[in-house]
Amino acid sequence: MKLVTSSSHRKSLASVTVTILPGTSKRALRACVEKGATIFRINLSHFDKNKDKRKWHGTIQDIVNLSNGGPVLGVMLDTGGPEFRVNKVSLDDAGSPDDQGHRWIEYDREVDVTLDPGAQTTRKTIALRAPTEAAFGEGGDLIRFCDGEYEARILHVANNGKTIRIQPSGIVRVRKNAKVNLPRTNIENALVIDELERQAFEFFLRELKVKGAVPYLFAQSFVKQARDLDKLDGALETYGVKERIIIAKVETAEAVDEENLESIIERASAIMIARGDLATETSRIEVPQLQRRIITAAKSAGKPVLLATQVYNSLKGADVRQCTRPEAEDVRSALEWGVDGFVLTEEAVVKDPQRVVGALMSQILLDEAQIRSSGHYEDLREPVRVSSHDQYREEVAAGELTIERMRHLGTRDFAIAAVYRANAIGATGIFPFTEHATTVSAMSRFYPETPIYAITRHERTARLLLLYRCTHPILLKVAEKELQRFDARDLKKLVRKLARQLDLLPDQGSSYGFATLAHPPLSPGGTDTLLRVRLDGDERL
Repeated sequence: MKLVTSSSHRKSLASVTVTILPGTSKRALRACVEKGATIFRINLSHFDKNKDKRKWHGTIQDIVNLSNGGPVLGVMLDTGGPEFRVNKVSLDDAGSPDDQGHRWIEYDREVDVTLDPGAQTTRKTIALRAPTEAAFGEGGDLIRFCDGEYEARILHVANNGKTIRIQPSGIVRVRKNAKVNLPRTNIENALVIDELERQAFEFFLRELKVKGAVPYLFAQSFVKQARDLDKLDGALETYGVKERIIIAKVETAEAVDEENLESIIERASAIMIARGDLATETSRIEVPQLQRRIITAAKSAGKPVLLATQVYNSLKGADVRQCTRPEAEDVRSALEWGVDGFVLTEEAVVKDPQRVVGALMSQILLDEAQIRSSGHYEDLREPVRVSSHDQYREEVAAGELTIERMRHLGTRDFAIAAVYRANAIGATGIFPFTEHATTVSAMSRFYPETPIYAITRHERTARLLLLYRCTHPILLKVAEKELQRFDARDLKKLVRKLARQLDLLPDQGSSYGFATLAHPPLSPGGTDTLLRVRLDGDERL
């Protein structure tokens, strides 16, 4: 039995995911990890196989090397999904370049929007670069351009779904690559992976050869229904990806419908609130209430929820060292609602991403300390505990519990006990021995404040654990035969060894932790043991 993970750089309850570019230096990657980042995001919408292949090879190898013998890290491949952008713009029809070099065309009357891949945008037609085989269907009334800055009304769909006629609301301005949103318009026949993403998957999943396993997670954009996740899952299976971790990006008007949201959360490994497109698909003033509703629904289901888009957008400026006051308030609000992590996107695509990670982590640590001391998480936790116990008693009294359901409720009961007891005595950590993250999922519903050092022998589970609130995945190398004899005494020894390895013991005084275990240890979701462990105790006990 050997502990593979020898260190952990996670510093806060909420995690930080940072977007990186091909060729991000090893120094910058290491600095991001040391400041608290645990997942590196790659935006496949900007993948360029011919230009970036060699750079990505070096960057991925550096991440794997950082993780080997150190903290568990993740690499998130973020798909573009069924995304629409303005295609080639006729320079003869476009105006003079603006300060950023963009050339715009304006429309103030009815105009056709086409999916013809050979067309270009002129004064008479707006051509879109669309998902492979996509066609317009019925349903939506509006089309929005440039992140919602401009809007038009859809008059009708024609030409077998390849053209729509629109009427601008005032002036509509478009430029090459401008984002286009079609809220609630049915998009028919669109393949889940377009040609660009196919090339990216071919490279990252088949061609890329590095020393060591790459800890991939997958984020799917523009999810509308749970079946969209099934499509990506099937596509990944064709690339030989086993035990897939898929994060659903909630950013469409359809996804926040109550029935769809519930099924998406149930199907996904985790949720990401992508607020940029969500604001365009709904409205900017709706996003705060939608954000809170999504967080609450995900927490209730025991699924991690990440917050993305313009978290610290002001830090894109090379000389900017502090976020704006509204950004600070935004982060504080998300922490109070119990978000599991933040995703830095555009603001991190700078020369020194560690600067942005460090700035965000400083605020997270400051706010989390004050929120915890105020008893805020206790106020959130107590109604969930009461509701859980009431549900437990009702189901037991009904006498219709299956063995599987009894195991699930038992695991949740032990999770509640671990979170409450650890918080009550100020424990150093909670140490669940887990096969599939089921116990940690149960703990996450109760807004834990104590670091969770989750011990697992599965790399897939370790990657999944990165997404959960205040969780540090710890990889253990152990044979199944040895685990069959594993008991509470062995778990105590293992936890004490881990406490020394991660330098968790105080300079003075005693330190305690709580450990959980299932019997037998290989049983998924069957936690039935809770141990109070003196971390500096005698390992022979």
